[in-house]
Amino acid sequence: MDKFDMWCNQKKEIDKKDKIIGLKERNIVFVNMGKNIGYEQNGKGELFLRPVIVLKVFNRSLFLGVALTSKDKKGSFFYKTFYKHKDRIYQSTAILSQIKVFDTKRALYTKGMIDKNEFEIIKEKIVELTLKREPRRELIGKLYHNDLPKSNKNILVTGGAGFIGSNFIPYFLEKYPNYNIINLDLLTYAGNLDNLKEIENNPRYKFIKGDICNRELVEFIFNEYDIKGVIHFAAESHVDNSIKNPGVFVRTNVDGTYTLIDVAKKHWMEKPFKYKDEYQNCRFHHISTDEVYGTLSDDPNDLFTEDTPYAPNSPYSASKASSDMIVRSYHHTFGMNTIITNCSNNYGPKQHDEKLIPTIIRNALQENPIPIYGDGKNIRDWLYVLDHCKGIDLAYHKGKEGETYNIGGRNERTNIYIANKICEILDRLYPRNKESYKNLITFVEDRPGHDRRYAIDASKIENELGWKADENFESGIFKTIKWYLEKYKGLK
Repeated sequence: MDKFDMWCNQKKEIDKKDKIIGLKERNIVFVNMGKNIGYEQNGKGELFLRPVIVLKVFNRSLFLGVALTSKDKKGSFFYKTFYKHKDRIYQSTAILSQIKVFDTKRALYTKGMIDKNEFEIIKEKIVELTLKREPRRELIGKLYHNDLPKSNKNILVTGGAGFIGSNFIPYFLEKYPNYNIINLDLLTYAGNLDNLKEIENNPRYKFIKGDICNRELVEFIFNEYDIKGVIHFAAESHVDNSIKNPGVFVRTNVDGTYTLIDVAKKHWMEKPFKYKDEYQNCRFHHISTDEVYGTLSDDPNDLFTEDTPYAPNSPYSASKASSDMIVRSYHHTFGMNTIITNCSNNYGPKQHDEKLIPTIIRNALQENPIPIYGDGKNIRDWLYVLDHCKGIDLAYHKGKEGETYNIGGRNERTNIYIANKICEILDRLYPRNKESYKNLITFVEDRPGHDRRYAIDASKIENELGWKADENFESGIFKTIKWYLEKYKGLK
């Protein structure tokens, strides 16, 4: 029995309650999974302590972990990544500044063992390991240095891995070849880098995983990339979730918006109402919702306009109303060039599974009950997501400074109409054996504070900027269902 085996047996006796995984090759790491403590054996057989984070345990035979080693003469941190597969140990050593191309990505990601989101988690965990050993700003700089085309204008898009943002970024990159896009997204449950596969290798695109509430990171991005415009999508947006945990919505939607616009003000402006010479045309565009206006009567002539008083009825809409007010205040108090757009309900490709239309399609294909709140007669104005992106584009480039523009599809539909229409299209495109999908529709208890009707008067953006929705609901929902049939194929 060699030193390694003897030590391992001793360690097991000491920590019987903790699971220990040993990786044996030239260098060996033991991980006490209860305490995230690692031990490494050098070439002389000597064991020494390493900070180790267990990133993922796939099963008994596959483990992934990270351990830091010492700084080199240039001050860079080395780290080691390990994974075990089918009793074979794989190990790589790389410099932290080369993290974008480190071996674990090639070894695991290409083998399908981890996805893009998990790879971003690996990077984040390595950052956590090093924060106590290297200044945070220096570390961020190594991870996210500016390698975009220098002659282009840099635009910061927040929440770009979410539903609307991931439709907007490819559209914006294609239309404006003189723009670089920096996408700042925390990749919460609603963010997914798979939504951006078509542009992930675009040389004018940069993804940064981070929190809009992290002022230090936001300041770094503005300085490193010399940001000349902000289009702010990032938000918690699901009403049901806001009822369960309103604090998260206040933090992201209110504190996050404040952090972004305050950093933008300090980067772009000399003093109130005076921009620095090189930032004269910089604009902060805040994406918001029609839910800030509250609810409408059943009168079809009763519509939300830009002058409708705010009357939010859920923690989500209250947090968005608060963020709108912050942006408005920075225009009126400091003279910032701001735009706010309030949109109606979006639908289309890449929407999160939890939302109404994907839920109806998914449950239908799985032949599960299709849940509809209350009597199903709640009305929403539906806007195809690419039409919304085009409206944002127009408002950002041509909108009047300090103004608000409502963007709506003029497609008012009840929830029960939506469910029936989707079932009719599925009956035609992907028929059930004998029955219509409509038979799966099930009415469930209404949610608290469920607004009865939303509808937007989009006359201002139509008349002043020339925007008009290209899709009516029937054309847009058909395209949407075809996209989700491809996504959900194999569910039935």
